[in-house]
Amino acid sequence: MNTTASTIGEFIRYNSCERRFKLTTDNQISETIPFWNRLNNPLNIVLAQTGKDKEKSWEQALRKGGLIEIKTDQNNHGKATTSWNGFLAGLTSIPLGQSAYAREVEIKGRIGLFDINGQIDFLLLLWLDGQPVGCNSKCRYAAIA
Repeated sequence: MNTTASTIGEFIRYNSCERRFKLTTDNQISETIPFWNRLNNPLNIVLAQTGKDKEKSWEQALRKGGLIEIKTDQNNHGKATTSWNGFLAGLTSIPLGQSAYAREVEIKGRIGLFDINGQIDFLLLLWLDGQPVGCNSKCRYAAIA
C-alpha cells in the first residue's frame, strides 16, 4: 500500500474515518468515486497561497542568514525537488563550517504494510560550536497563525 506521511499524520491527528483512509491509499478504488479528486484538492486558495508566500520569506531569511542552497536538477510534476541521495551528494560540495539548506527533499521508507513517501520543505545543515546539526522545517499556514 502506498501513502504519504501527510496522509498518515492527518488520519492520526483528526481521528479520521478508516474508510476514507483506505480510499486515500487505494487509487483503483478512489478513481471510481465521482468527485473524489475534488475532495482531496486544497479548496482554500488563500491558505495555499499564504503557505507559498511563507516558504518564500523563510528561504529569503535563510539566505540572509548566510545559508547556501543545495540544488539538484530533479523535477516532480513541474515542482523542483531534491532526492535524498542528491541532498547527500550536495553536502559533499559544501565547505566545512558552511551552513546550507535544501528544498523539497524527498523521503521514503516502509513502515509495516505501508510504503511511505513525502517531502521535507526545508532540510538544513547548521554548525553549532563547530559541530554539524541537521534540522528540518515544514511550512504550514496553521503553524504560522
